[in-house]
Order: sequence, then C-alpha cells, then structure tokens
Amino acid sequence: MPTGWGLRIAGVFRPLRHEAATIGRSSLCAFPIEGARVSRVQAVLELRDNIWWLARVGRGAVVVVNDHELADSAALSESDEIRIAEFSATLERAQPAEKAIECSWTT
Repeated sequence: MPTGWGLRIAGVFRPLRHEAATIGRSSLCAFPIEGARVSRVQAVLELRDNIWWLARVGRGAVVVVNDHELADSAALSESDEIRIAEFSATLERAQPAEKAIECSWTT
C-alpha cells in the first residue's frame, strides 16, 4: 500500500510502500545499509496517525536526525535528514511523477 512518502537517498526517491520500514544491515530490511557497527535492524520507520516516527532499535551505529543523536524515537517532519553510519536519507512526500515510478531498493 503506497503511503505517498519516501526517502531520498543519494538523489533518488525511494518510496515507503508500507506503514513500517526497517533500516539495517540485513538484506531483509526495506533499506539495507552496510557498516561494521550497523545492527541487522538498526531503526524502524513507522507511520502512526499520519505522522512518521523513527525508532532506534539496534545497539550498533548512532542514529542521527537533523544533527541530533536519537536516543529512542522521534516524530519526523518533511525534509528531516536521517543518518546512520554512511547512510543518509531525507524524508519527503512523493512528487506526482515519482508516485508513478515503481522501483525497488537494492544495495
């Protein structure tokens, strides 16, 4: 179920297709990332009451939102930047042309 939101990673819009998405070292994560200190599941993005929340669930790498270390969880707003190790993404609403694009995340 498309949410109308996504992450812009290295200039490419990657849609958030479900109301929850994982970020971590596991290839099963919606957004798999590399890094020796990154946990298999480092963080979870979850849509609750029309607000995206980011929760740190792994003990590995530091999770940063807008240059502030995330201790537990935080509500996100459009254009918020998420950083975990070398991974960097910005939360964005899909533009009309991007809503029509079907793409999958690959490492």
